[in-house]
Amino acid sequence: MNERRNEIRRENRKAIKKFIAVLIISGLVGALLGGIGTAYAGKIQAIGADHGRMIGEILFYAFPILFAGIHIWSAAIYRKYRKVKDLWDGEDEVIADRIDNRISYVIWAECIATALGFLYFALLMGADHFSTMSVGKKIAVVIIFVMHFVFITLIQQRCIDLTKEMNPEKQGSVYDMHFNKKWMASCDEAEKMQMYQCAWVSYRVTNLAFIFTWALTFLMNEFFNTGLFACGVVILLWIIQNSAYCYQSIHGKK
Repeated sequence: MNERRNEIRRENRKAIKKFIAVLIISGLVGALLGGIGTAYAGKIQAIGADHGRMIGEILFYAFPILFAGIHIWSAAIYRKYRKVKDLWDGEDEVIADRIDNRISYVIWAECIATALGFLYFALLMGADHFSTMSVGKKIAVVIIFVMHFVFITLIQQRCIDLTKEMNPEKQGSVYDMHFNKKWMASCDEAEKMQMYQCAWVSYRVTNLAFIFTWALTFLMNEFFNTGLFACGVVILLWIIQNSAYCYQSIHGKK
């Protein structure tokens, strides 16, 4: 037992040096950014105010073009591998894995498009220049937002249906409110293990992302007086994620 304690202490002493170095570097970087913010906050805010309307006009056109590009690419990949599946003999695992891999990229792209859709709506409808937008543009923003999510749903539905055709054991419809539960139940143990590993990686990456996002929202408040509400939301989501993980870890053992 004493040997194990000594081993743990040696491991801690070895790791704490790097830990202290990271803390010191982080503190120095934070102090540097804080100093720059204090010195140039007025100029940065003035630039943001002067160019706010112009940025809004650019985003009004840039986001729909980006959305169209994502959907066109996704639809092209889906159609290509839809044809590959129709020619598939049902036995060649190499072809099956290739189809599954490419369809996964399509779903990934549409997941990103989902987040960008909400960002588009928030930036265009919630910014200061919203009051100066014409009625036609306001209506256009709403229509683009709705149609964007219609395309996302349809493309994801096609991809899920293609996967179900290749794997008859798969169950669940995209339009079913319990889709995730049914899909998970229809996966075999190897697929579930892969999901668990992906979830663990996602958990670790998201924890790091929360730290950087907190720093970003804090600095945005320093430079642009955006308020600390966004910073509080980041912390709230961080607490929710870790609480959900810890709760499941504790109760999942029973």
